[in-house]
Amino acid sequence: MCNKIMTRPLAFPSKYKISATCQNFSSRLLDRIALTRLGCGLIGVETLKSHEFFEGINRDDLLAKKVPVPFLPKVTDEIGDTRYFDKEFTKMPCRDSITTDVGAHKYQSSSRSGSSKSSAEYPGFSFSHQKDTTSN
Repeated sequence: MCNKIMTRPLAFPSKYKISATCQNFSSRLLDRIALTRLGCGLIGVETLKSHEFFEGINRDDLLAKKVPVPFLPKVTDEIGDTRYFDKEFTKMPCRDSITTDVGAHKYQSSSRSGSSKSSAEYPGFSFSHQKDTTSN
């Protein structure tokens, strides 16, 4: 799947009836060329704010949480509740997955140094989440 994301053109299946504005917004966000990607470049976030996808949205009301959410999913299980995902995807085999373990606990630090339990699965990559003790 990763290879498909990196190499194939973005497609919007007609069965989902995605508006041209939404398709344009999504396509520009997912532009593989960082310099032409929406939200990047010299004026960055301003290009996002001015996109027609956000036309009619009052940002002050949004930030003040005065705008009601259009959809609030009812989730019964944080890991296993997939009712809002299309069956087309939930029935697919996990061919490109690195692990069969479910849950983030596998990727939490195994020592004080911050080394990952799964670092052998990502050769050449390490991550250490350490607090910055030099600033207040």
